[in-house]
Amino acid sequence: MRLLYVSQYYPPEMGAAAARVSELAAIWAQQGHDVTVLTGFPNHPTGKIHTEYKHKFRRMTLTENTAGVRVVRTWLCPVANRSSLERIVSYVSFFVSAVVRGVFLRRPDVIIGTSPQLLSAAAGWLLAKRFRRPFIFEVRDLWPESLPASGVGTIEGITYKTLDTIASFLYEVSDLVAVVAEPFRPAIARKCPMARIDVVENGVDENLFKPYRKDECKEEFGLKPFFVVSYIGTVGKAHGVQTVLKAAASLQDRCTSVRFLVVGEGAEREELQNFAASSAIGNVDFWGERPRNEIPKIISASDVCLVLLKKDEVFEKVLPTKILEFFACGRPVIAGVCGFVAELVEKSNSGIVVEPGSDSQLADAIERMYGNRERLLSMGNNGRNYVLEHYRRDEKALQYLHVIKDLLCSVSVKEPLLKRPFDILLSGAGLLFSIPIWLVIAVAIKLEDGGPIFYSQDRVGIGGRTFKSWKFRSMRVGSDRDFGPLQASEKDPRVTRVGSLLRPTAADELPQLWNIFRGDMSFVGPRALMPEEIELSANGERVGLTSIPGYIERHSVRPGLTGIAQIYAPRDIPRREKFKYDLLYIKRQSFLLDLKLIVVSFWITFRGKWESRAEKI
Repeated sequence: MRLLYVSQYYPPEMGAAAARVSELAAIWAQQGHDVTVLTGFPNHPTGKIHTEYKHKFRRMTLTENTAGVRVVRTWLCPVANRSSLERIVSYVSFFVSAVVRGVFLRRPDVIIGTSPQLLSAAAGWLLAKRFRRPFIFEVRDLWPESLPASGVGTIEGITYKTLDTIASFLYEVSDLVAVVAEPFRPAIARKCPMARIDVVENGVDENLFKPYRKDECKEEFGLKPFFVVSYIGTVGKAHGVQTVLKAAASLQDRCTSVRFLVVGEGAEREELQNFAASSAIGNVDFWGERPRNEIPKIISASDVCLVLLKKDEVFEKVLPTKILEFFACGRPVIAGVCGFVAELVEKSNSGIVVEPGSDSQLADAIERMYGNRERLLSMGNNGRNYVLEHYRRDEKALQYLHVIKDLLCSVSVKEPLLKRPFDILLSGAGLLFSIPIWLVIAVAIKLEDGGPIFYSQDRVGIGGRTFKSWKFRSMRVGSDRDFGPLQASEKDPRVTRVGSLLRPTAADELPQLWNIFRGDMSFVGPRALMPEEIELSANGERVGLTSIPGYIERHSVRPGLTGIAQIYAPRDIPRREKFKYDLLYIKRQSFLLDLKLIVVSFWITFRGKWESRAEKI
């Protein structure tokens, strides 16, 4: 498949959005898919273009290849993530730039627009309209519901109402809404039918986030004497990081070996750092943003990691990626949250849950963990085992691929009005008048080797649904078992003597008139393929057809007995070339075109040229 992922954030930027998009895209590329990410130049959250991109930023656009993923960076206005106005400038500039740059990209099979922010997803929808391809609205946070909960505006404000209108529109027009947590489904069901909502949870790369030796990591970061309590992530209004400072203040005299780390950037970092300095809170270090590949060692240097969110109904539904990363590194957590995350911590027995915003409960939980090191080890192991069983990123990426394939298979192209009635009439007449031919062929097959007269196979039809395709047997019994599901070739050793007479006139396919009559097939369309069909690549390797661009799209119409590819494509060219003929038919299909192709097909049958390796007409 050819996938286009639209996200304003991408590494080297930090945060859940950049990590999710980059890791999913890399896994999909490893699976053989053509993946493009349309993103901005990295500047979040400071508003400063990353050093290695400063000289490239003047180009306005840049294309890179990272881990097999084509990363297309486009201009945006780099501003710090501090005020609503600055965020609006950043969002709008990326929206405009992404749409302008995106229209020149190669046509994808599907487009994913991820949110937040909503205008990034809106850019994805516009590109989906331009390319006439399905659009997936990926919802990682409930916007705009989470904004008032974070202290940004009110429900009655113009910003909220504008974003709510955009979100409602995207829910309505998207072909699929992919949410990252099960509690999101009922939350958006009033705006989108449940049938169009699918859950694709966040996962964690267990090869990156794994336990390192705590003592070595502490020594590396100069933390060896301390019991380390870490907050790692965005330092924003939604997270209530001030609770950490208050808990630190209450512990600095009675637990002198406890050290707090605040690792990350965000709208509140500078203010909190000033508060710590003015309040003489000396047991808290602010480390700012660190490279992602350094985070696992910082987690491993920690004795306890903190997951904090303000107390609000909206935040009861979320699952922050950071908690999965803490689990994967084998570290216990203190979760100052309610709802879904609290239930997860208790279910996995991997930490302690405290009341959101309660510095006294947080300080008490830290003291309890400080006094029971064996329990910390047990909780950490529980968390890692739980995340490996339920939240591995590679498994979530493959699940997402299945969701995308199901979507593509369900999106069908509208048939010409007369196509189906014509199929019924012509196939019915064909079945009736070909009965004598059926009898002759059946006797000939039986006399040759005594094997079955008919041969049935599972074939892939419209919407990716399989059906039984029937033919007169033209190959030796057990050919698929002995040779695999390969396309027939010239002088194919599998073909019987009767088969060599049937195949040039396509008489072996007469039973497929029944498939046409039933509606499994049409007279004209792409050839029906086997579910696990393969072909040999140029270097002799077996390649699955599902990995070839256009495979999914060709199943948006009924497969056909004949078609542009069957008539005009050289017989022995690779399937990826034949798929181009199929896509041309889908683009130009009409009842008149079907009639023309049927007439040409009768002429090829009359001449016995269906097995010809050269031109058939």
